[in-house]
Amino acid sequence: MKDPLSGMRRAIAERKIKVLRWPADKPCPVEKGQMFEVGSIKIQIESINRKLIPGKTAEWHVTFIRHEPDRYYFLRQAPPVHAGSEKDLDLDLSATERARRDGSYTSSKVAASPGEPETVGPDWEDPKAAERELWRHNARREIERQRIEQEAKSRLGRLLQGSTPEQAQIILAQVEYMCQQAEDKTAA
Repeated sequence: MKDPLSGMRRAIAERKIKVLRWPADKPCPVEKGQMFEVGSIKIQIESINRKLIPGKTAEWHVTFIRHEPDRYYFLRQAPPVHAGSEKDLDLDLSATERARRDGSYTSSKVAASPGEPETVGPDWEDPKAAERELWRHNARREIERQRIEQEAKSRLGRLLQGSTPEQAQIILAQVEYMCQQAEDKTAA
């Protein structure tokens, strides 16, 4: 029997694909609920959908669930305090490169920073990240608007403080006129 995942196993294991695809001119080569071993993990077929793509032939789009053993991730100590000698504390290029590639995380409690709680793995995707980034962007814009408003008020206060009553009246009349124009533009 031909392996339906041939040519896709490496991409599945490396998390490069999330949807399996086959031409829909034949029956789908997998069934819902079917399990496959892919390296050290297992995948289970979650859903099978026939998709019509404009300008192309129909395809089977199959989603799957990854079943893999939990791996613990702890923040790695740098330099490692459990090293046996001063020579072990010397961080050469290969150790630095290893830490960069590993993301400074370890699954060993011995190599972890003391008291550091377990963290999420490198493949974790935060579903609320975009929402929080939008909130942060809007908050930064509001802070900037308040800063500009405060600077304008301070400047107007300094200008009025050093002017005669007639000059102050002219300045305030011009400010009132500009405010009225701005209100008319926003109302329109």
